[in-house]
Amino acid sequence: MDFQQLLGKLGRSGQVAVGAGLLAFVFSFLPWYTASVSFLGQSISAHASAWDAGIGAWLPALLLVAIGVLTVLAALDTLKWPQLRLWAVNTLAAVLAVVIIILRWITFPSAGDSGLSEANASAGAGYALYVTLVLALAVAVFGYLAFTAQGGNVANLGAAFSGGESAPSEFPPAPPQY
Repeated sequence: MDFQQLLGKLGRSGQVAVGAGLLAFVFSFLPWYTASVSFLGQSISAHASAWDAGIGAWLPALLLVAIGVLTVLAALDTLKWPQLRLWAVNTLAAVLAVVIIILRWITFPSAGDSGLSEANASAGAGYALYVTLVLALAVAVFGYLAFTAQGGNVANLGAAFSGGESAPSEFPPAPPQY
């Protein structure tokens, strides 16, 4: 299968999921948290990547990468999940990533928490957090659209996880009891 065939098999939602996974990985190395201090005419600034900013930063990045990997594996027919299950898992994981990113964002320490005046110091979320949040939202929206296009709905979410190609049609016989 060449790249054009893969893109065609992924569809728009799959392309968004894979692209967001790749971009989330790249942005995980860029500033998720920034801080700067000015004192006596000197200025110092620093930043932390997702890998330095705690589990609330690197876990959503890994979730988005995992969504992209699952989507590619399904498009290559390596992962034998029904499309309904794939998009349900992708959507739920993306929503979880959104929630974790927002929680990480609101729990970042501010400059006032360090005892410095706001005029001399600033601290807060970096641009990579915002970009990754937008990526996670896009994956959640496109995943939900693909989920509903496959016939899924929120009221019957459990149907996406029952049956399907990867589940056995019947249980193996019970072992004899002595």
